[in-house]
Amino acid sequence: MSHYHHFDNCFDGFKDAARDFGDYMRDMAGEAGWKGQGGPFGRNWGGHFDRHFADLFSPRANIYTIQNGSLVFEFMLPGIDESAINLSFSGDTMILKARAPEEGAEQETRRYEMRRFVIRDIDRREYSVPADRYDQAAVRASYRHGILTVTVPRREGAAETEGIKVEIQREGN
Repeated sequence: MSHYHHFDNCFDGFKDAARDFGDYMRDMAGEAGWKGQGGPFGRNWGGHFDRHFADLFSPRANIYTIQNGSLVFEFMLPGIDESAINLSFSGDTMILKARAPEEGAEQETRRYEMRRFVIRDIDRREYSVPADRYDQAAVRASYRHGILTVTVPRREGAAETEGIKVEIQREGN
């Protein structure tokens, strides 16, 4: 028996976790609309895809409420012109779309040493903004230094929900 046998058990756990994560990401990619075979993880999986894996996490966003109850969204949209951003509401959903500028000849010939972000189109992202709790008609949006800040005020008279307490019972008793 090798003196490394303790590590073998650890690596088996890592392999299982990686396999579970891969299965999860494959399922999530399918739900996100990937086309083709395999998954969004590159050539080794086969198939051609019309979406990039990073699209699942783009745009990066902060979503929070402020003291007066307003809901605030901050979206990172580097390199996108303000006129190319479309923000709308449909029912309880806020919809964000944006078009990136066309790449010029100079950008197509660049050879990156490091690339941390890509300026890309945002075809459609949906965010929950319940109309009974937030005044969608009074929304304010500002765009500065590549950050889109959207503030949706809390609707007057919207009741604070206390929530429902769920009793948890121990199984096997």
